[in-house]
Amino acid sequence: MTMIKTSYFATPYLLDLVDIDTKPLIDYAYNLKQTSQGRQSTNLNSWQSFDLDKNESTLQDLLKVFTNKCQIMHEDMKLKNKFKQIIDNIWFNINPRGGGNKPHVHSDTIFSGVLYLKCNNNSGNLVFPHPAANHVYHFNDDTIEEHNHMNSSFFRTPPQEKKLIIFPSYANHYVEPNNSDSDRISLSFNTKFIEQ
Repeated sequence: MTMIKTSYFATPYLLDLVDIDTKPLIDYAYNLKQTSQGRQSTNLNSWQSFDLDKNESTLQDLLKVFTNKCQIMHEDMKLKNKFKQIIDNIWFNINPRGGGNKPHVHSDTIFSGVLYLKCNNNSGNLVFPHPAANHVYHFNDDTIEEHNHMNSSFFRTPPQEKKLIIFPSYANHYVEPNNSDSDRISLSFNTKFIEQ
């Protein structure tokens, strides 16, 4: 038998820059914050909006972008063509200095995503721990010569304005605290299947 080298149980991620004007979205987020206490979910020392009205005109172009990018993930994962992705819910996050999000998953949805609207290098990374909780016990800085997608215990992606990250909703993740004096503002969403 010929030697085979392969890997299984990969978690796909899509990272892209979105060409948008972020100012109307940032203004929208701050206006909502002035009129609503928001909700407490996984956010720590920060503000999260309730789900936004998907008919809001300010969101229409972005909703199309999010749907199209999620459909790319759908096709890459070879999910059935009789289904397509639709945006289920969408919300704002405003994290001031010290604000972050504790580890969580997004239940009962297919894909989740986040778009950074306002941030800097010290705003805190989005972190995805390895799904095998004891992975870091043997595979860590003491044993790894060079980190890669097969041996790393964490996938950290730094914040960048207009950066979009999409991932399967089952992927556990958290957001490190914002260590800057400027708010980190993001727009998050989930998708579901609809049968065509």
